[in-house]
Amino acid sequence: MHLEINPSLAEPIHLQIIRQLQCSIAAGALKPGERLPGSRELAVRLRVNPNTVARAYGALERAGFLEMRRGEGLFVAEAPPAVDGKQARRRVLSLLEEAVREARLLGVGELDVRDALEEAFDRVGRGSERG
Repeated sequence: MHLEINPSLAEPIHLQIIRQLQCSIAAGALKPGERLPGSRELAVRLRVNPNTVARAYGALERAGFLEMRRGEGLFVAEAPPAVDGKQARRRVLSLLEEAVREARLLGVGELDVRDALEEAFDRVGRGSERG
């Protein structure tokens, strides 16, 4: 499981964790029944307060993405809720708008931004194309 926390974002850290875990579950990178690291362990890895991770885990458990198994730990739910495609698209659009605003502030032109997006796809890998 790979999460990247950016403390300079306006988005609170616990929401970054929630968003990234939801995306990982929706994309199948985290499978139903897969065990997650404990809050303290993940907090050490991410260099954040354990309460921040616990808060994110609690929200995901209440939303049905995760389930606690007494004595075993926290796991991806066997039947996690589907991520709303429209909501996911709005989130991606919001992130891209933020990137375009920053590119403009830095004086980066449209063609360079488009090239950078292509490079990002190449670096991260191209997933299934859903249109």
